[in-house]
Amino acid sequence: MTTSHGTVTIKVANTGTFVHALEVEDAKGKGHDVETRHIKPGRTATLTLHLRKGRYEMYCPIPGHRALGMKGVLVVR
Repeated sequence: MTTSHGTVTIKVANTGTFVHALEVEDAKGKGHDVETRHIKPGRTATLTLHLRKGRYEMYCPIPGHRALGMKGVLVVR
């Protein structure tokens, strides 16, 4: 996923059958991660971030979900 730097809003929809969430590593800088609340099946959540140029890891922070492949990279230009 690629976006421009500045204010970025990410809307997450849980279309599965288990609770999920979305975490963006170091989104506030200096090692501060930002994550949504737990998202129940059929629900949505929104993250609004102020991002600098760079690469950010994003993933589901529910135990075991990241290892199952629920992860990605956010590239900010």
